[in-house]
Amino acid sequence: MRGMIRKIFASLTLFVFLIVMPSLLIVESIIVTFFNESFVKEKVIPETFVPVADFYAQQFAQEPSDAALFSQRIQQTFPRDVYHRLMGDVVTAFFQTLGHKTASGQPIVLDLTVLRADLKEILPQVVKNLPTCNISEEKSESFRFCKPKNFPPEKNFEATAASMIEKEIPRTFTLGKEGEPLRKPFYGLAAAKRYLTIFTSGTFVILLGILGLIIWRPLTSVLKWLGSALMGLTLILGVFVASLHRLPELLNMEMPKNQLALFTLLLDYPLWKLELWAIFLGLLGLILFLFGILIKSQK
Repeated sequence: MRGMIRKIFASLTLFVFLIVMPSLLIVESIIVTFFNESFVKEKVIPETFVPVADFYAQQFAQEPSDAALFSQRIQQTFPRDVYHRLMGDVVTAFFQTLGHKTASGQPIVLDLTVLRADLKEILPQVVKNLPTCNISEEKSESFRFCKPKNFPPEKNFEATAASMIEKEIPRTFTLGKEGEPLRKPFYGLAAAKRYLTIFTSGTFVILLGILGLIIWRPLTSVLKWLGSALMGLTLILGVFVASLHRLPELLNMEMPKNQLALFTLLLDYPLWKLELWAIFLGLLGLILFLFGILIKSQK
């Protein structure tokens, strides 16, 4: 009778484990990935260079054939190091803002003074990198990411562009109006990043510990139950990851290719972390389960 009661409570604990742990690991992988300043700067920004260039090229292209040409010219005009520097300014401003303790409900205000200064500094390089327009492009009234023959002297253009930067890019950018609770969820996620890994690991150990204490004896049963729990968790994570890997394919007909490429890129990072968890936990679960069978067979 006691054995039956233990199995019932063990099954309930296992059920809770298989519901709670996948959710925690999924949330943890997303928050830890994208609320990490170094990771965003070193991994995400470099990989978004081409998709972002493709995106802006698509916005200016009046003909489908222009998109590839414009993307190539954007990448030539704004080299990777320039792009990394400018995007890094925005990321730094964002994380610095999150690091400041201010009253709840206040809007998120990004300091863009460094970005403005860097934009002015790189203007000569950008102008120099602009390719010369083809003869067929000279009569075009739209901007084609090239310099026509009547292009103003570089100094004049730089002065005009610097004036536009002063006018169009504010010193600060506010996300949300005053009183709107937009800042709160951002701060909550930033704070969660600091504690979520500890909480996830603690929950993992506690639930498996409770499961082991409920079974208690014999050791072979404990190992098999723990192994089954880990392999069940691996199965759930595997199904989730496989489903999300198919998401870009399902969205292929609904999203432009450049946006789909960027979406796929950003999706791959947290999925990669979940895949590592699934492989590690699956192997550990299999080892425990087989070890339990091996011990039982030797008795």
